[in-house]
Amino acid sequence: MLGRLTSPHGVGIAPHMDRDEAAALRAEGGRMRSRESHVAPLPWATLADVHASELRAGFEWTPEAEDAFLLLVAKGYSVRQITGQGEGWPTYADWLKKSGTDPNFKQLFENQKSFRAASLVDMAGGRADSSRAATVQSDRLFVDVAFRTAAALDPETYGNKSQVGISGGLILAAGSLADLAAQAALLHTSKAIDATPSAPAAISSPDNLPQTENA
Repeated sequence: MLGRLTSPHGVGIAPHMDRDEAAALRAEGGRMRSRESHVAPLPWATLADVHASELRAGFEWTPEAEDAFLLLVAKGYSVRQITGQGEGWPTYADWLKKSGTDPNFKQLFENQKSFRAASLVDMAGGRADSSRAATVQSDRLFVDVAFRTAAALDPETYGNKSQVGISGGLILAAGSLADLAAQAALLHTSKAIDATPSAPAAISSPDNLPQTENA
């Protein structure tokens, strides 16, 4: 009589399973694994599509285009956002080529880092000021990313040892600026959160307490 097989990991293998199936199961570590790919698909079907959409010829870096590009960077927009707009805009390949062949443009781009960092901090302050209970999670994420990016762009000004005033004079001091900024966003939603049905009932005011005879 055929006994029950056991894998090296102690997983029982049914007697009717053939040797190949048992070996495959042992190779998989004693458990079934998904065969689905864990790699997210790219937005292009083939490399030819990448070449057609990203390496297309025709964009002209005029002085006006350069000024506009650098202004958007200074306003806080990323290269990925700017180069992902489609027809009429430079592609990421256009930016790479421009930066690699025009030292003056590359230096001007580097000079925008501190301006971009300041813009991101300003955006974070505005987001914290206007935060509501319904948007607090996305606001905290935005502020977190904005401050981390600002610190990477300008560590001397926005690094962990700096102090940044945002949100109506609130000071974010030494420590994790991202965490403190997230708390700032949460602080501005405290009234809205307290007004939700899930908030605990408020303690009665002394003026509302029943009067005793000895009072």
